[in-house]
Amino acid sequence: MVRFRLNLIETNLSCDSADDLFHEFFKILDKLNIEDIHYSAGAGCGMNIFDADAVIDAYSDASLVFLQKFITENNGTDFHGAPIEIESVKGIVVALDISVENYKKDSENYSFEIFYHNNLKLYFNNFYGLNKTLANDIENQLMTNNSELIFSFFKQWVGYENDVGYYLEMLPISNRVKIYTETIFLMDKEPKAYKPGIDQWH
Repeated sequence: MVRFRLNLIETNLSCDSADDLFHEFFKILDKLNIEDIHYSAGAGCGMNIFDADAVIDAYSDASLVFLQKFITENNGTDFHGAPIEIESVKGIVVALDISVENYKKDSENYSFEIFYHNNLKLYFNNFYGLNKTLANDIENQLMTNNSELIFSFFKQWVGYENDVGYYLEMLPISNRVKIYTETIFLMDKEPKAYKPGIDQWH
């Protein structure tokens, strides 16, 4: 995990410079554009505070060696007065929210009725495990009309076999399924429960 916070008042910059700062941050991450390294990055600016982070994972021995070299060269380096900190992630907690709804909208108002809702808390050792299991299963099993694949997803992740029957029963009378993941990274340094900007809606 790469993360840092920059007080723009101390650098004579403002949030008007946020896009330039983000592109400058991305130039550092561009060094990781090799096979078998995955990263997701985000940044935001408010009240003259620029926050940026990136989650990085290596998927092979060769890419792990490359990543370790990147960490040695870039950890602690100065970014407009703020040190870039690269830290190991101790674990990842994912809140998975599944909702089956009937959504209606007219010219002035909108309303929705919730037929099914479930919120799960799941733990992963690393970002690689999250991407290769849960994220993959959401895309290839839950986001389908195949009842066997949906049942497989519920059996693996939800654990309530009664839920899948009700979920499948509600699908034909609904017009929207919302799947949202909120990701919390467990770190050694404060904030020890860190939420980067990589949540996903489906």
